[in-house]
Amino acid sequence: MLDWIPFETLGTFGLIGGVLLGFVLLSYGGDQLTKGAIGLADSLKLNPIIIGLTVVSMATSMPEFFTSFTSVSKGSSGLAIGNIVGSNIANIGLIMGFSAVVYPIVIKKRLFIWEGPLLVLVSIMFYWFSSDGKLSQKDGFFLVLYMIVYLYFVIKNARSGQPMEEVEESLKEGKGLTVGASIFFTLLGTALLIVGSEGLVNSSVNLARKFNISETLIGFTMVAIGTSLPELAASIASVLKKEADLLAGNIVGSNLFNILVVGGGISLMKSIEVDVSLFKLEYPSMLLLTIVLCIFFIRHKIVDRIEGAILLTLYFSIIGYSTWISI
Repeated sequence: MLDWIPFETLGTFGLIGGVLLGFVLLSYGGDQLTKGAIGLADSLKLNPIIIGLTVVSMATSMPEFFTSFTSVSKGSSGLAIGNIVGSNIANIGLIMGFSAVVYPIVIKKRLFIWEGPLLVLVSIMFYWFSSDGKLSQKDGFFLVLYMIVYLYFVIKNARSGQPMEEVEESLKEGKGLTVGASIFFTLLGTALLIVGSEGLVNSSVNLARKFNISETLIGFTMVAIGTSLPELAASIASVLKKEADLLAGNIVGSNLFNILVVGGGISLMKSIEVDVSLFKLEYPSMLLLTIVLCIFFIRHKIVDRIEGAILLTLYFSIIGYSTWISI
């Protein structure tokens, strides 16, 4: 869509501007798509639990999905995989760590009973599927299948238990919209996501080439942080409102969807080449942070300030070392 823009001839500041504009469009586009999707689902009289746990969860993963899909379609699979792995690391290390330092996070029972361990299992499976140097369409099929099974049990459990605060919180925007307005916001959000992802990927790839940096490193650091900005903004808002207990569920859900929806959905459409150098640090780091977080969940049902500081320290150590060995 943006092929008419000569990204390869832009200067450094022009490419940085393209990256920042891409982040803005992705963030705003994701919000509009979520609003429209909630409105459409509400118009169809779907159960609020189904809307919150499927429509909203998938819509909020769309910035990562569109960015990774655009990367793969343009032959920059390293940026796509770096984005998925880097986003999961940023969600745990940066967002969860920062939030816990500001305000200790109480962990709900379902997170340390099954969703936390499930995230560890899915992360190991993602590592295993990628270990042969690619995510095949067969791998993608199984990842998407696990996502469907996961959603089935989440919805089943939610229906039989207490109403979930995350669901109620996620449905504030979009409910009550007319069908026409819902379709408008859905199309607007999709268009912004397409344009934003193309601008971000093209600018990032050319920025990496200009400074002779690997696309994987750009995806793992800058792009991953940028596509995690909506989660960071939501986390800061939750902490300021002293609703940090909602944050842990959002982080775990986001990481699950990054692997199952983004990684699984894209590799189901087209096999993704995986840079084997990621198995030296990035993939093990994602597993390490996921396991550490799960241990924090189980140990005393809270992520306190000290544990938040540990997560932050691990995050910046991983990013710093990854940048150092790549440059």
